[in-house]
Amino acid sequence: MKRYLSKMVLIAFVVYVLSMLLIKFILKGSNEFSEQFFNFLVESVVAAIFFISLYFGFLWYSLKSTLGYLVSDSFDEPTYGHKLSEEFDTRFTDFNSFKDVLLGTYPHVNYSEEKSAIKFFKALNFMSWEVGGIAYFESKTGRVKVILIPFSGYSNSSDKLMNEEMKRLKELLKQ
Repeated sequence: MKRYLSKMVLIAFVVYVLSMLLIKFILKGSNEFSEQFFNFLVESVVAAIFFISLYFGFLWYSLKSTLGYLVSDSFDEPTYGHKLSEEFDTRFTDFNSFKDVLLGTYPHVNYSEEKSAIKFFKALNFMSWEVGGIAYFESKTGRVKVILIPFSGYSNSSDKLMNEEMKRLKELLKQ
C-alpha cells in the first residue's frame, strides 16, 4: 500500500512548501523575502510535515482495510465494511480467458488460479476514489461472483460508484 501513497505524499509535500513560499513572497515582498528566505523555508517545511502527516495519516487509516486487502495475497471473501455483491452468468468457459479480460481492463490485478479468483482496482489519485473488488469464477457453470469494495467507505457516492462499476463489469463479462 505504501507504493500507492508514496508518490502522492511527495507531490503534496513539494506543492505545499512551494505554495507557502509563494504566499510569503507575495505578502512580504521581494526584499524581506530574500532576507528571510531561510526562515520562511524552515516554517514552510515544518508546516508541510505537520499537515501532510495528518492528511496522509487519515488517508492511510481510511484505506488500510480496503486497499490493504486488495494488494494482499489473501483471496478469501471480504467480511467487513461496505460492499456490493452479485452473481451472474458469463460468456467464459475457462479461467484464463476470464483473467485476460480483467488484466486488459484494470491496471492493478492480482489473481489466484488455485481459487479461480481475481482482485482488481483502478489507479489511485487525488481526484478520484474508485472501487476495487474480487471476482470468483466457477468454470463448471460459467458463473462469476463479484464483490466490489469502495475506497471511500460508506457514502452515497460510493454506492453510486459501486453500482456503475458493477453495471460496467456485467457488460464486460457478459458480451
